[in-house]
Amino acid sequence: MFSWVDGQTQVDELHKLRRPIAVPIYRAVGVVSLVVFAVVMLLGMPRLGGLVLLPWLSIALIRNPGILLAAYLYIPLYKPVAQSTIPVDVTVWLAALCVCRTMLELNRGRVYPFRTAAMFWSVFVFLLLSTTFTSEYLDVSTVSVARTLTLTVVPLLLVPYVARESDWLSQVLKVTLVFSVVFSLLGLGSMAINGASRLSLTSDTIGAGRIAIMGLLVAPAVIPRHRWKPIALVFVAICTLGAALASGSRGPLLAAFVAAFAIYALPNRWFAIRSLIVVSGGIAAVAFVMSSWADYVASEQSLYRIRILIKSALGDGEPDASSSIRLDLMGKALEMWGQRPIVGWGPGSFAVHPPLGWEYPHNAILQVGAELGTLAVLWFLLFAASAIFVIYRRLSEPWAIGIGILTIFAIVSAQFSNDLYDNRWLWGMLLLSLSMENLVVRAQTDIHFPTRVLEDESTQDP
Repeated sequence: MFSWVDGQTQVDELHKLRRPIAVPIYRAVGVVSLVVFAVVMLLGMPRLGGLVLLPWLSIALIRNPGILLAAYLYIPLYKPVAQSTIPVDVTVWLAALCVCRTMLELNRGRVYPFRTAAMFWSVFVFLLLSTTFTSEYLDVSTVSVARTLTLTVVPLLLVPYVARESDWLSQVLKVTLVFSVVFSLLGLGSMAINGASRLSLTSDTIGAGRIAIMGLLVAPAVIPRHRWKPIALVFVAICTLGAALASGSRGPLLAAFVAAFAIYALPNRWFAIRSLIVVSGGIAAVAFVMSSWADYVASEQSLYRIRILIKSALGDGEPDASSSIRLDLMGKALEMWGQRPIVGWGPGSFAVHPPLGWEYPHNAILQVGAELGTLAVLWFLLFAASAIFVIYRRLSEPWAIGIGILTIFAIVSAQFSNDLYDNRWLWGMLLLSLSMENLVVRAQTDIHFPTRVLEDESTQDP
């Protein structure tokens, strides 16, 4: 066994001496950069403003690995806006910062515990083989495959380091909450101004519904205990639920209910009471959506998509076209899996065997089964089960609750949408949960000096 333990005491003492000078200078440079950025933006030169802000922003992200990882995982949320200002490709830039922070950790003598390393490299090999063979089916260039693999997998090397300290995990949760609330408010405001029928995220309504509802999921764990906490929770609930309903996406709502039940109800001695609360909340939400009161929150088109699914689930009608297509795709994947149950048809084969206009079946387990076979499905289930096991072992801490509910939400969401191979959000959350087994709880500080990995403390001298 390995564990993260505190070492390099002399380095920490030296750091304490340097901090009173280093931190004010860093913050002063940040303030100056932000002021210059604002002035340049007002003058109508966004590219120049981004060039001014980029150096300090890069340093700030490298100094805060949790914020850096969250920014990388949530790239689709803000890339269209940021790309008009930042003079480099946002994905490449953040991937490079993740690699830089990882190299700093390695240079300071930090290595992965064996179990974490084994699970990570199994994911790396899985995505490497899958992406490479997929190019043979979809006629994608080798350069494109290499770029996709690099930008998807290599930045995830940072994940185990982020998971080693509770304050870095808290950064991930705080960024999630802020992104969710800000996007929900901006999205609802934009809908009201432009008269759009559905709230979307760069034409991705599923992504919009997902990021909106994630804020509500993590809010109980992120918002500190205070007499104003109930008011803050109500505000977050109104914003995020309103945005999620306005997106018209059903998958994120269902995934949120499952994740909330799995984290807030199951692993608790008050199981009956909490289960009743979660289930009652779900029933109340369904009743609200089906009532005329929901018409004041979301458009008719968004509500129609949700209502038709509820009616079809209750046996009162047929599913809409979107749900029918998903069912057909899943049925095709299940048929392919049954034809070659052991090794599957090969990565990328779903798109061409025979083609139905989609490259993936909108279900992670069926995609793995159809293309890679039962053995790969067992590996994926073992990987997900291991992550959930680690989550339940650490549920006494608020940050573990937040990371756990996001991980289960990602697992369930992957059964309704997204291609498994380039779903960096799913792989990132799974690896983050697995790596929490080696976490050290620390007080929050401005700068973090990593420590070495030593063997079991029982083997050390007293």
